[in-house]
Amino acid sequence: MLYPSHYCENIFQVDEAFLMKHQVKGIILDVDNTLVDRERILSQEVIDWHRKLIQRGIKTIILSNSIRGRGVARIAKELGTEYINFARKPFKFGMKQALHKMNLEAKEVAMIGDQIFTDVLGARRMGLFSVLVEPVSSNEPWRVKWQRPIERLILKKYKKRNSEKTMRNT
Repeated sequence: MLYPSHYCENIFQVDEAFLMKHQVKGIILDVDNTLVDRERILSQEVIDWHRKLIQRGIKTIILSNSIRGRGVARIAKELGTEYINFARKPFKFGMKQALHKMNLEAKEVAMIGDQIFTDVLGARRMGLFSVLVEPVSSNEPWRVKWQRPIERLILKKYKKRNSEKTMRNT
């Protein structure tokens, strides 16, 4: 449950070929440390990446645990997508809402995020394809920093398991 379906260094590795291979029609996006750092300024590269997704017919929605959601609303508006804040990941509530808004089934959707205990676990519990990315910044709130050493251990085991699996298949 804590291993992602796929691991990428960043969101930009999730491209058209990747989405077609995994039959993804929709993406639930985490915001903080996935799309933006603590300054919450979208880069042109992120905007262009998202625009390409939309042009290819991929539905997107932002899902954030942020309670107030003001920054999330601004980012969603800049990207031209919907958002749900106070999602309470890893619980299913927010992800169910996202699936409903996108009018897609869980097997058609990927969740992209930087945290194992919220994004990956929540996606796995819902039956979504989970994509774990490296955080865009090390400047994080204390409630996230304490989890990172545990997440690094899990990711190390995940990478080892996947490299062994690759070795067996060659």
